[in-house]
Amino acid sequence: MIYSQEKKKKILLILCVSASLWLTLSSCGPGASLLDSLIAYQPRVVAVEPADGLLVSPDASVKVVFSTKIDPSTIGPASFAVIALQGAAADIEDLAEDVSDGAAPVSAGEYAVSDDWREASFEPDAGFEAGATYLIIVTPNVRNVGSLPLNQRPGEEPTPFSSTFRIVGTDGAEVDVYNDGSGVDEEEGGEGIDGAPAVPRPESLVINEFLYDASGSETDGNLFIELVGDAESDISGYKIVFVNGADGAETETISIPGNSIVASDGIFLVADSRTSAPSETNIPGADLLDNFDPHNGPDCVQLLDHHGALLDSVGYGTPVPQTAQNGMVCVEGGSAPDASAGKSISRTDGGDTDDNAADFVILDLPTPGAI
Repeated sequence: MIYSQEKKKKILLILCVSASLWLTLSSCGPGASLLDSLIAYQPRVVAVEPADGLLVSPDASVKVVFSTKIDPSTIGPASFAVIALQGAAADIEDLAEDVSDGAAPVSAGEYAVSDDWREASFEPDAGFEAGATYLIIVTPNVRNVGSLPLNQRPGEEPTPFSSTFRIVGTDGAEVDVYNDGSGVDEEEGGEGIDGAPAVPRPESLVINEFLYDASGSETDGNLFIELVGDAESDISGYKIVFVNGADGAETETISIPGNSIVASDGIFLVADSRTSAPSETNIPGADLLDNFDPHNGPDCVQLLDHHGALLDSVGYGTPVPQTAQNGMVCVEGGSAPDASAGKSISRTDGGDTDDNAADFVILDLPTPGAI
């Protein structure tokens, strides 16, 4: 993203004023390198539980994971709130201000921060109400250890994070939540609870191409996993799970956040972010950035929907266990080939015969964002 000099000055002023870590700097001028460093250091939410759009039980708890260490003293109801939605959802920016000012009707409960200061959790005092929809909102009142405010859109003015989840009804009805916060009965379809059209979930979504072993650094913005499915469908709350081929144990999970829509070309591209700059990647056209490092083969990768059901699984290299420790399939049919550094595995013409060995080939030149 390219910023004008005026925009750079404004962003830099916001960051410099709030960042005690940088007080040793001789000035807060509009230098591009300083601006880029500060933007990369801004904290943001990289994962949330329950995932956006997930249906959970009334005894669920809430957890958010940050891109960097946060100051535990900044976690509380004025910075990390869970709110029961009534009818149409309010404007997120306005609601974030109400949360910060203590004027929002937040749920009461207990807060905790993990020992590594990367996760914050919330336990409601009396559980969540059956059939209700809840909004998770994290405001710029959350600051990292250098006093920089949370910003879900690094490089812009501090922006809050938001996500929704719904509690299963007393009759067990499965009501889904879509990217705009609306709810709709999965069997009935139609409009959301606020009258907005519900964005459909994909009927088909598979892992299409995967680069897991980059030439050079594997954790610095060079890896990607490409999903292909129904265009303009909502995949908020879906997960990509990496599994160790040696014992079938889960090694890492990517949670797809709210407002995640498959593009009109049917491609949703997840790219590894640069370690020193979480908002940047070396993969062009990415729809989602997340710093990840899957194992080289033999291993497998699973794609789960917003209810945790398995949609697709690709095992690559041998031997790979047929079933992972999570009880779900690790490899469909025979294993896909194990690509060497800098090469990807890709479906042949997008085919899915439920046999990884038949469906996947090695690409010497990976093609992220293109089928």
